[in-house]
Amino acid sequence: MGQRIYFLDTARAVSILLGLPLHASYAYSSGEPWLIKSHATFDIFYVVSQFIHGFRMHAFFLIAGYFSALTLCRNDSRWLSKRMERLAIPLIATLFTFNIAQFLIVKMLNPGAIDRANEAGKIGSVWSAHMWFLIAMIFYTIMLYILPKTVWHDRSRYYAKIMIAHPLSSLIICITAIIFWTLGTKFALSLPPFKIFSATTMGIFPLFKIASYLPFFTFGVLCYTYNELFERITRWNNLAIGFSVIAVLLHALLPSGTEPILTVLRIILAIFSGIGGSYLTLALSRRFLNIKNETVSSIVNASFSIYLFHHPFIVIGTALLSIIMVPVGIGFPALILFALSAAWGLHLIIRNSRLLLWLFNGSAEKSWRPTHIAPSSTTSS
Repeated sequence: MGQRIYFLDTARAVSILLGLPLHASYAYSSGEPWLIKSHATFDIFYVVSQFIHGFRMHAFFLIAGYFSALTLCRNDSRWLSKRMERLAIPLIATLFTFNIAQFLIVKMLNPGAIDRANEAGKIGSVWSAHMWFLIAMIFYTIMLYILPKTVWHDRSRYYAKIMIAHPLSSLIICITAIIFWTLGTKFALSLPPFKIFSATTMGIFPLFKIASYLPFFTFGVLCYTYNELFERITRWNNLAIGFSVIAVLLHALLPSGTEPILTVLRIILAIFSGIGGSYLTLALSRRFLNIKNETVSSIVNASFSIYLFHHPFIVIGTALLSIIMVPVGIGFPALILFALSAAWGLHLIIRNSRLLLWLFNGSAEKSWRPTHIAPSSTTSS
């Protein structure tokens, strides 16, 4: 029998909640356009946004792949229906409530953002906004379910054993493969069939993001099938920590711009940053957060709801702080605190209603207990 992996629940919650400072930094960043911008923007917030963006969702999808494989192995008969309920219901409920309200607010406060999205044929991406990750998770879930277990489980164990036996060469091969996969996807999505599909669906399906994070979700599945690989990528190593920090910083410090060379370089550095940042997230969480604590558990339980609800409050808060011209030193932390408090308050409200809990959490249970168990030693045989 395995042990509960508290640090994975915590690492997942940290990855989710980093969305708050990420989206707040977008509002203050002098880089790319966003839904709404502060009255004053600064280059440092572009660096902050790129720092967080460089590893947050990579780590999240890696952990999601691990948990998806774990739960599928436990209950493969009703697994798909349960996962669809947990993912699709909150997606639909949020899209047709909070995200519609957010869309209307952005249209009123910053119509230019709507016009730009309309011209690019991506108005759906403004509507879905931060909820794209659930669309990606639904795709990964269906993909994992329809694959025979002999493919995703047995073959994964075979490749995981090779990675353990030849770590350096395996790492080089994996990084090279991910780079070619990502650049190839970028090129393929510029071809007419995909452009027509994107225009027809108004950009609501984040095809490039789905393809870019697929290797990380897949690696998470791989880690579940072979426990020794999971142990290796969560174990503290000073050299690996150093290289990971450098990778994340290099991605964060890359200048903004749309020149082809910068775009390619950003994609490549994002892969290194994603790998390094995922390792940092897991290794730090295992070393410092692998504990059973009621406060931590309450944050973990609330993290999903907070992320669903926070985005409109970032938009509203940015507008209010700009109207009263609050200095950035006060405005940035105030914006995060406002969005966190409002989203947490909504979480406390919905957890007392089984209907609302089902709509926005996909489950009528009042909390998300850490039910995940580490694979037993037999999985590495």
